[in-house]
Amino acid sequence: MNETLNESMKSVSQSRIALWAAVVALLSLVSAACIDDAVDETAAEVADVEVAASADDADVTDQKAKAGLLDHDCSVQPGGWLYCGNEYFAPIYASPARLGDPVDRKLTTHSWFNCWAYSLFPDGSTRTWYHTQGDLHGNWGFMHASDVFTPPGFDENPDRYGLHQCLTDLPSGGAHR
Repeated sequence: MNETLNESMKSVSQSRIALWAAVVALLSLVSAACIDDAVDETAAEVADVEVAASADDADVTDQKAKAGLLDHDCSVQPGGWLYCGNEYFAPIYASPARLGDPVDRKLTTHSWFNCWAYSLFPDGSTRTWYHTQGDLHGNWGFMHASDVFTPPGFDENPDRYGLHQCLTDLPSGGAHR
């Protein structure tokens, strides 16, 4: 009986995920229509903002600004989740270090992220990663900040904007503090 109940709960959970993915896809289509009108305005806003970001985060921000990819609709919503534009088919890795092959990919271009993590590299630099659930297989993992269209300075300290840092021992399922 427990096995049947577990399967039913898993099916309901997967249905909810599919429904949310459809809602996010619809919202992406609607917001895409508005983005064309806002690109010039966003570029002007980016030019006016002074960023006190690390060299790595500043480089990522510069790359996003040059490509016109900063998302004017990127924000942490009540409940503490980040909703932001992202690269289509962006890879999601099991850990915040780009080790191994991606465990999933994002098919949506405006997605949610429930927490963030840093990875420390041998040269002492850090990289910001955002935790999310993939769209192809439903696997949880981390998307690199360069694939998420956050505003200038956001990647330096997402906590400052209300997005919490991930727990060090994240179980699959996306727990966050």
